[in-house]
Amino acid sequence: MRTLGLVCVAALVLCCTERYAGAEPSSNAGEASADTGVVQAAENVKKEVSLKVALAYEETRFKKLLIDELQRLLVKKGVEVVVVEHSEKGLNIPDPSIYGAVFISNSGVRSKVRPWILQWLAKNKDYGDKVLLHVTQRRNWSVDAGVDAVTSASKKSDVKALAADYAAKIIAKAKR
Repeated sequence: MRTLGLVCVAALVLCCTERYAGAEPSSNAGEASADTGVVQAAENVKKEVSLKVALAYEETRFKKLLIDELQRLLVKKGVEVVVVEHSEKGLNIPDPSIYGAVFISNSGVRSKVRPWILQWLAKNKDYGDKVLLHVTQRRNWSVDAGVDAVTSASKKSDVKALAADYAAKIIAKAKR
């Protein structure tokens, strides 16, 4: 019985090694369905463990504090974080498909989303379900940008609580 188990394990390793090297599995390497479940399970575990998110912000003291705290919390949870600054020159997240989630912090000047943010969102509308748009503002208004949005005042005393809330939302988006 032990020998049969070792033969099955060896066949599975051979089959997986050949598949990952680009070759078709050998006909004598065992049943293809035997390794399919193992490979699929390994890929599912890898997806859960390796979350990657982008955090984009416009340079202000409040947003820098918020992004720093978000990054600290996300990294602590094992999330890979890429931080990007944006300005009137544009938002440069070239390939949103590689991120599980994209968090964009935007100044709600005159109760509007910045034009370069709207341009980026329009250009990348296929990834809108990955985006969480944060808009700072002083008065109550509804953000209509075609993506999930949250709002807050730019109060430094709120940074830790906001970052904890947003980190949970970002992780939930990244795991979808």
